[in-house]
This record gives sequence, C-alpha cells and structure tokens, in this order.
Amino acid sequence: MHGEEINVNSSNSESEEASSDQGSNDDSDSKLHQSSPTQSGGGEEPDGNHEPLLNFLLGPDTSVDSMSQPTEARMDSSDSPDLSSSKTAEKLEPSGSVAASPTSKSDDKKGPKSSSTVTVFLHRQTETSDGSVDSSLGGSVVRALCESRQFRVRGITRNPDSPKAKEFKQQGVEMVKGDLDSPEELEKAFAGAHGIFVTTNFWQPSIMANPEQEIQQGKNAADAAKKVGVQHLVWSSLPNVAKTTSGKFTKVHHFDNKAKVEDYMRSLDLPLTVVRYGFYMSNMVEPAGNVHRGSDGVYQIEFPVSGSTIVPPFAAEIDGGRCMLHCFLNPRETIGRVYDLACCQTTLQTMVDTMAKRAGKEIRLVELNSKQAMEHPAFSNPDMYEMFQFYKEFGCFMAKESIDETRDTFGPLLHFEDYLIHIGWTLP
Repeated sequence: MHGEEINVNSSNSESEEASSDQGSNDDSDSKLHQSSPTQSGGGEEPDGNHEPLLNFLLGPDTSVDSMSQPTEARMDSSDSPDLSSSKTAEKLEPSGSVAASPTSKSDDKKGPKSSSTVTVFLHRQTETSDGSVDSSLGGSVVRALCESRQFRVRGITRNPDSPKAKEFKQQGVEMVKGDLDSPEELEKAFAGAHGIFVTTNFWQPSIMANPEQEIQQGKNAADAAKKVGVQHLVWSSLPNVAKTTSGKFTKVHHFDNKAKVEDYMRSLDLPLTVVRYGFYMSNMVEPAGNVHRGSDGVYQIEFPVSGSTIVPPFAAEIDGGRCMLHCFLNPRETIGRVYDLACCQTTLQTMVDTMAKRAGKEIRLVELNSKQAMEHPAFSNPDMYEMFQFYKEFGCFMAKESIDETRDTFGPLLHFEDYLIHIGWTLP
C-alpha cells in the first residue's frame, strides 16, 4: 500500500518486473499523470539530444506497500490544491493531472547537468499475464520526468514489445528488456546514468514465496549503481517493522525487506535519497468492489483494524512523479535525506466518512476479527494482516514533523477528498 525508480522498473504497486502495482506505494506502483509545463533545470537549457538520459525499469508496482492520536485529521484546506479554482486549472490538464509545483524547479547550482542520465525503476500494482507494462506509479514518475524536458528516459521491462511499453515509446521513452534478478542486465541498463530511482515489487508471486529474493534484487540494483558510478540513487523504502516492534510483528516482509536494502545501500556509501511512500489513497477505492453492499444493502468496507487506526495517505499516482522529479532536479538538497511522502495523518474512519460524503451514501467501516481477516481476500496474507496490526498498535510510522518537512520540500500534496474529486470517484 505504499510505493516503491530513474531506471523505471515496471514490476512494483509488485508482481513481476513489467507488470504490477498493488494497492501501496509500489507502486505504484495509477491512472493519472502530471501536466507538462516546462521545468527550469540546472545547467544549460536542454535541447535536442543534449537532454540527460533517464533510464527506467518498468516492473510491477506495489500499492500494498505503505501504510498516538492523529495530530491532524486533515491539514488546513490551504495546504491541499484547490481543484476547483482557476489557479489550479493552470496546473491541471483536461485529464485532471497535477503539474509539478514551483518547488520542483532547480537552479543552475543544484540541478543535474543537461548531459546527465537518470535511471528509473517503476513498478505496477497488478501484474498482467503477458508481462506487459501497466505501471500507475511508474507512469507518474516517467511522465513527470519526460514532461520536465530535463531528461531522456530509458524504460526497462520484461516485455518491451507489450502494448503499454509501446505507449511509452510513443512518448519518447526508449524501452529495453531488463531483469532485477540479473546484475549483468542492470549494469548495462545503468551504464552512463547520472541518477536512478529504484523500487522493488514484493507482490511478485516468486518473491511472496521467497521474500529474500526482494532483498537480493535491491542489492543487485545497489551493486550495479555503485559499479557504474551513479551520482544520485533514490530508493523507495519503508521502516523495519520487526525491529520497530522488537520482534512482535515479523511477517511484514514488504516493509522489512526494503529497510534491509536501505541499510545495504548506506553501507556502500552511495549518494542516496530515501523516500517512503505513505498509505496509497487508491487502496480505499480499488479494486472496484472494495466498497460493496452488505447483506442489508448498506455500503461497507472491511479492515482488520478499527476505524480509529491512523494512516498517512498519499496520492502516489499523482504526487509521486513530481516528488521524484524534484529529487532529481535538486540532488544537493535531497541527497542524504529521508522523505516521508504523505499529505497528513488521518484515520481510516475519516477517510471512509469522506468517501460517504463524496458519494452521498452511507458507508460503514466493518472491523474484522482475526478469523474473518484470514478468510478475507485482501487480508488473508499474513504480511498484510500484520501490517495493519502494526498500524493499530504502534501508530502512524510517519510523524507529523516529517510530513511537515515533506510539504516544505515538495509543496502541498493532494488530500483524500480532493483525490476522490480528481479521479471522479462515486458509487452507483
């Protein structure tokens, strides 16, 4: 439920390398993109073939990646883009995609040179049977990078001939075949790269069966980045739940694995920026039927925790791209930093109430007991069940102060009510 590229790997929201985004993070690693005002970049104005190359691996995204009293159920409305104002209209394409904020601009001293190359890993929420690229999270980053006109982009996917990969090609993205399990392929993909955005896809079936594979994939990417001399690596990470809970919850592998990879990257002394995607807002509305009618006809949504559980919502498929663009345009500002990406702290009940308000219908939140959760398709995986128990017992892993810092760095992020309006969500 969290996100998890500038070699875009379309494997994370995380099933296979060119297919998945589950409901973070990865993801999400979803359908919207950023508008295309030209960003002012560092160095000379890029032009023609002098734009820096940005490699990206296309793989499955992870939307199931991230997820005390709440310090704020919602920030002041002035902190969230006003989707109805004429000012916002300048930042939205007809599709409703949000443009990068002024904070995404770099200056000549901080921005990458126009000859630099960035490699991005992009992962999807769900995997397609043909291994094609359908990365919502990755798509957000790719579009932001392409539309900034600061980078040339190379996409890496298991199937560069898939329909989605061809769509990226039409946007000017070079699509090549690549695999996170192959160090040799990664070295070739990263060659000449200035920066890399890396994420992995825990929800890939082979990784769910063998969680250690995700750690090795992250190490492979780190080793390749070190070997080719990458100057800026952005890693999509999450906290180590087992360590944080002193061993109480040991099965939240899609968190712990990323934390272990982060530790490994630090041991290599890489020029590292760490981003931690919050609870994907798309988790509340996807898949279709997540909100459904109960036996009495009233709409409901189930969770294995109470509505008072605090989460840090993030519109990964909308804000993720512009946040990553800012990181790569401003390496001196962002290298060595950890950013918690969320609009605020809020409760699941508040989010459900917001959905009810938007739909104009009653929606109740049903708390499942452990037996019911184990029989529920969304929570039967121990990884998912323990993740929610972690939220419940240890509180939001993103402190208000770190979220405030994120807003100071990247500008206002979309709030959940605005997100629902933005995607046109409603109920029949």
